[in-house]
Parts: sequence; C-alpha cells; structure tokens
Amino acid sequence: MKKIQCCGKECTWSATECYCEMLNKLGVPQDTKWRSLILFCREISEFRCLTDVQKTDIQRALTSALEKKDFSKLNFDNVLQTQHGITVSPFKKKVEELLREANSIVKDFHGLLAERYINITELEDTVISTVESDLDEKEMIVCLRSAFDSVKVMLENDMRSLEKMAHKDGVTGISNRRAFDMFINDAMDRWQKDGTLVGLAMFDIDFFKRFNDAHGHRIGDQALRVVAKQIAHHAQNFVAADCQVMAARYGGEEFALVVSGAKAADLPQLAEACRIAVRNFNFLIRDANGNVVENGLHITVSAGVALSWKDWHGPLVDNLIDSADKALYFAKASGRDKTVIFAPDEEQRYKLVPPLPAAKPVKA
Repeated sequence: MKKIQCCGKECTWSATECYCEMLNKLGVPQDTKWRSLILFCREISEFRCLTDVQKTDIQRALTSALEKKDFSKLNFDNVLQTQHGITVSPFKKKVEELLREANSIVKDFHGLLAERYINITELEDTVISTVESDLDEKEMIVCLRSAFDSVKVMLENDMRSLEKMAHKDGVTGISNRRAFDMFINDAMDRWQKDGTLVGLAMFDIDFFKRFNDAHGHRIGDQALRVVAKQIAHHAQNFVAADCQVMAARYGGEEFALVVSGAKAADLPQLAEACRIAVRNFNFLIRDANGNVVENGLHITVSAGVALSWKDWHGPLVDNLIDSADKALYFAKASGRDKTVIFAPDEEQRYKLVPPLPAAKPVKA
C-alpha cells in the first residue's frame, strides 16, 4: 500500500490516503489546524445539535475559504469566527428573547406591587379609622374582616395573574415557549394513554431578518404580533368540546399551533388558512405618532404540519416537533409561502397542502 506524507506523518489507510491526496490537490497546508477544520466540517452532517441550515452555512463558509486558496492565519481565524457565529447565533437569539420576556414579566410585576402598595396603605388607613371610631366590638370586627378579605382576594388574583404572565409571550401576547412545552407534553401523554390524536403546525416568517433589517425591530415586533394574532384567531375558531388548541410563539420568528383531539386531523387545512390570512394581511407601517408612513406591505409564512404517528419510538414530543420542523424546512426549500404535511407512512413523505380559496385582504 502506498505511503504518503500527511500532517507530518505517514498514513497507511487507503481512505486516509484518498483524503490526504484530495487536500494536497486543493493546496491545503500539511499542518493540523486547517486539515482538522476541514475534517470537522466534513463530518458535520452527524451533529444533531445543529440544524440543516446551520450545517449548510458552515460548509459554505469553508468551501468559500478553500476556493480562495488563502490558508493564512487571518483567514483561518475568520472561518472559525464565522463558524462560531453560525453555531452560537440561535442560542444567543433565544437568550435575548428570554431576557426580553423576563423584563416584560418584571415590568408587569412591578405594576402589581405598586397597586398592592396603595391597597396596603388604604388597609392601614381603614384599620386606624375603624379602631378610632365609636363602633362596638362586633361591628369593628366585621369592618376589619371585610377590609382584610378584600386585600386577600386581590392577592389571590395576583397569584393567578403572575401565573398567566409566566406563560405569556411579552411581545405577541399569546402563549410562550414554556406554556407550549407544558401543553404539548400533556397532549402527547393523552395520545399515549387513550389515543387522542395530536397535531402540530410550525410556522416561520419568510425572510424575517431581511424585513427586520429594512424596517427596524419595532416594526419587526409589529410583524410578529400580526402573525400571532392571525394564528390565535384561527385557533379560537377551531376550539370544540372534545378538542384542545394552543397557539404559541415557539421562538424568534417561529410560531406553533397544537391541536389535541379528533379535529387534529383537520390541522393541515387550519394551518393553510393561517398562512393565507397572513399573506392577505395589508401591513401598515406607522410612525411613533400613529401616522401611516408605508402601506401595502405583505409578509408571508411557511408552515410544516405533523400528526402523532403510532410507529414512533423514543421521545414522542421530540418526534412530533422534528417531523413538523422537517415539513417546515421542506416548505421553505420549495419556495416558501407554502404549507407542507409530513406523511411518514407514504412514499412521498412531504405533501403540499392544497391552497384554500383566497380571502379578501385585511387592513392593519
């Protein structure tokens, strides 16, 4: 077997020889750092912690570097920095969203505290005035008990309000990721116990980064609220006695719609109705004073739908989310602004949901 020099060592394995010869032809230096980086990117398809888009972007960055044949330390550092940015950016984005959500909850909580401070002050005044009054003992007890009961009811309502705050997305006002996780886990538990069908639709705003960069984060948040409102509206119309529905912001520009019950079988049509409603929405951009500065804008979403499947093994929730996510990715790869359903038991696993009749445009 032929022996060649690779990274300063003799290689005797034919597979390694082929790999080294390929790198030699590309002009890659025989030092460990560049070859290790290329080998890492070559095996990146096996990394389950990265999305297909991230893997493609990392490999594209490396391919661009190889085409330039610039193997300097500066270019190596640039490739590493690009790779780090691609890998870390989704997590950084999630942390930023969590911070924004936490800030929103803290702001609401401060509002509650301010209200209760006033109530406690009023209670103190009531107690003092009652004690100083000419009421007899029984009348005084009734008056004080009534005052304390009022504050007790307010505090109980505060506890319920805080629970709602913890499950509400601060930007869109619909359910957040925490509430989604609880809901879908309960739904999949019911499916496992009694066969109650579960459906999941994942929505992603098309070219949202481009929209955000062009119009700013304030307008971007408006776009998020528009999509959330349309999905939540259609979700409410889908509620039935034997059917539980939740619309939630999954993260970033992604939204989720979960249906648990017999009507889950109709989720592909519901997701398609949501997609059309978003596309037909006439998006207006207003300035800080409420004046319209731009009219006639339209945003679109891509949607992926999956239903619970009897042959799944392993974590059931993960299977459902992954299946809907793959259908969503297929919809985006097929041109965006489409609804695709994942059909695991058929030869054609990803099917386009037939478009519904177009509705009239809705104004902002």
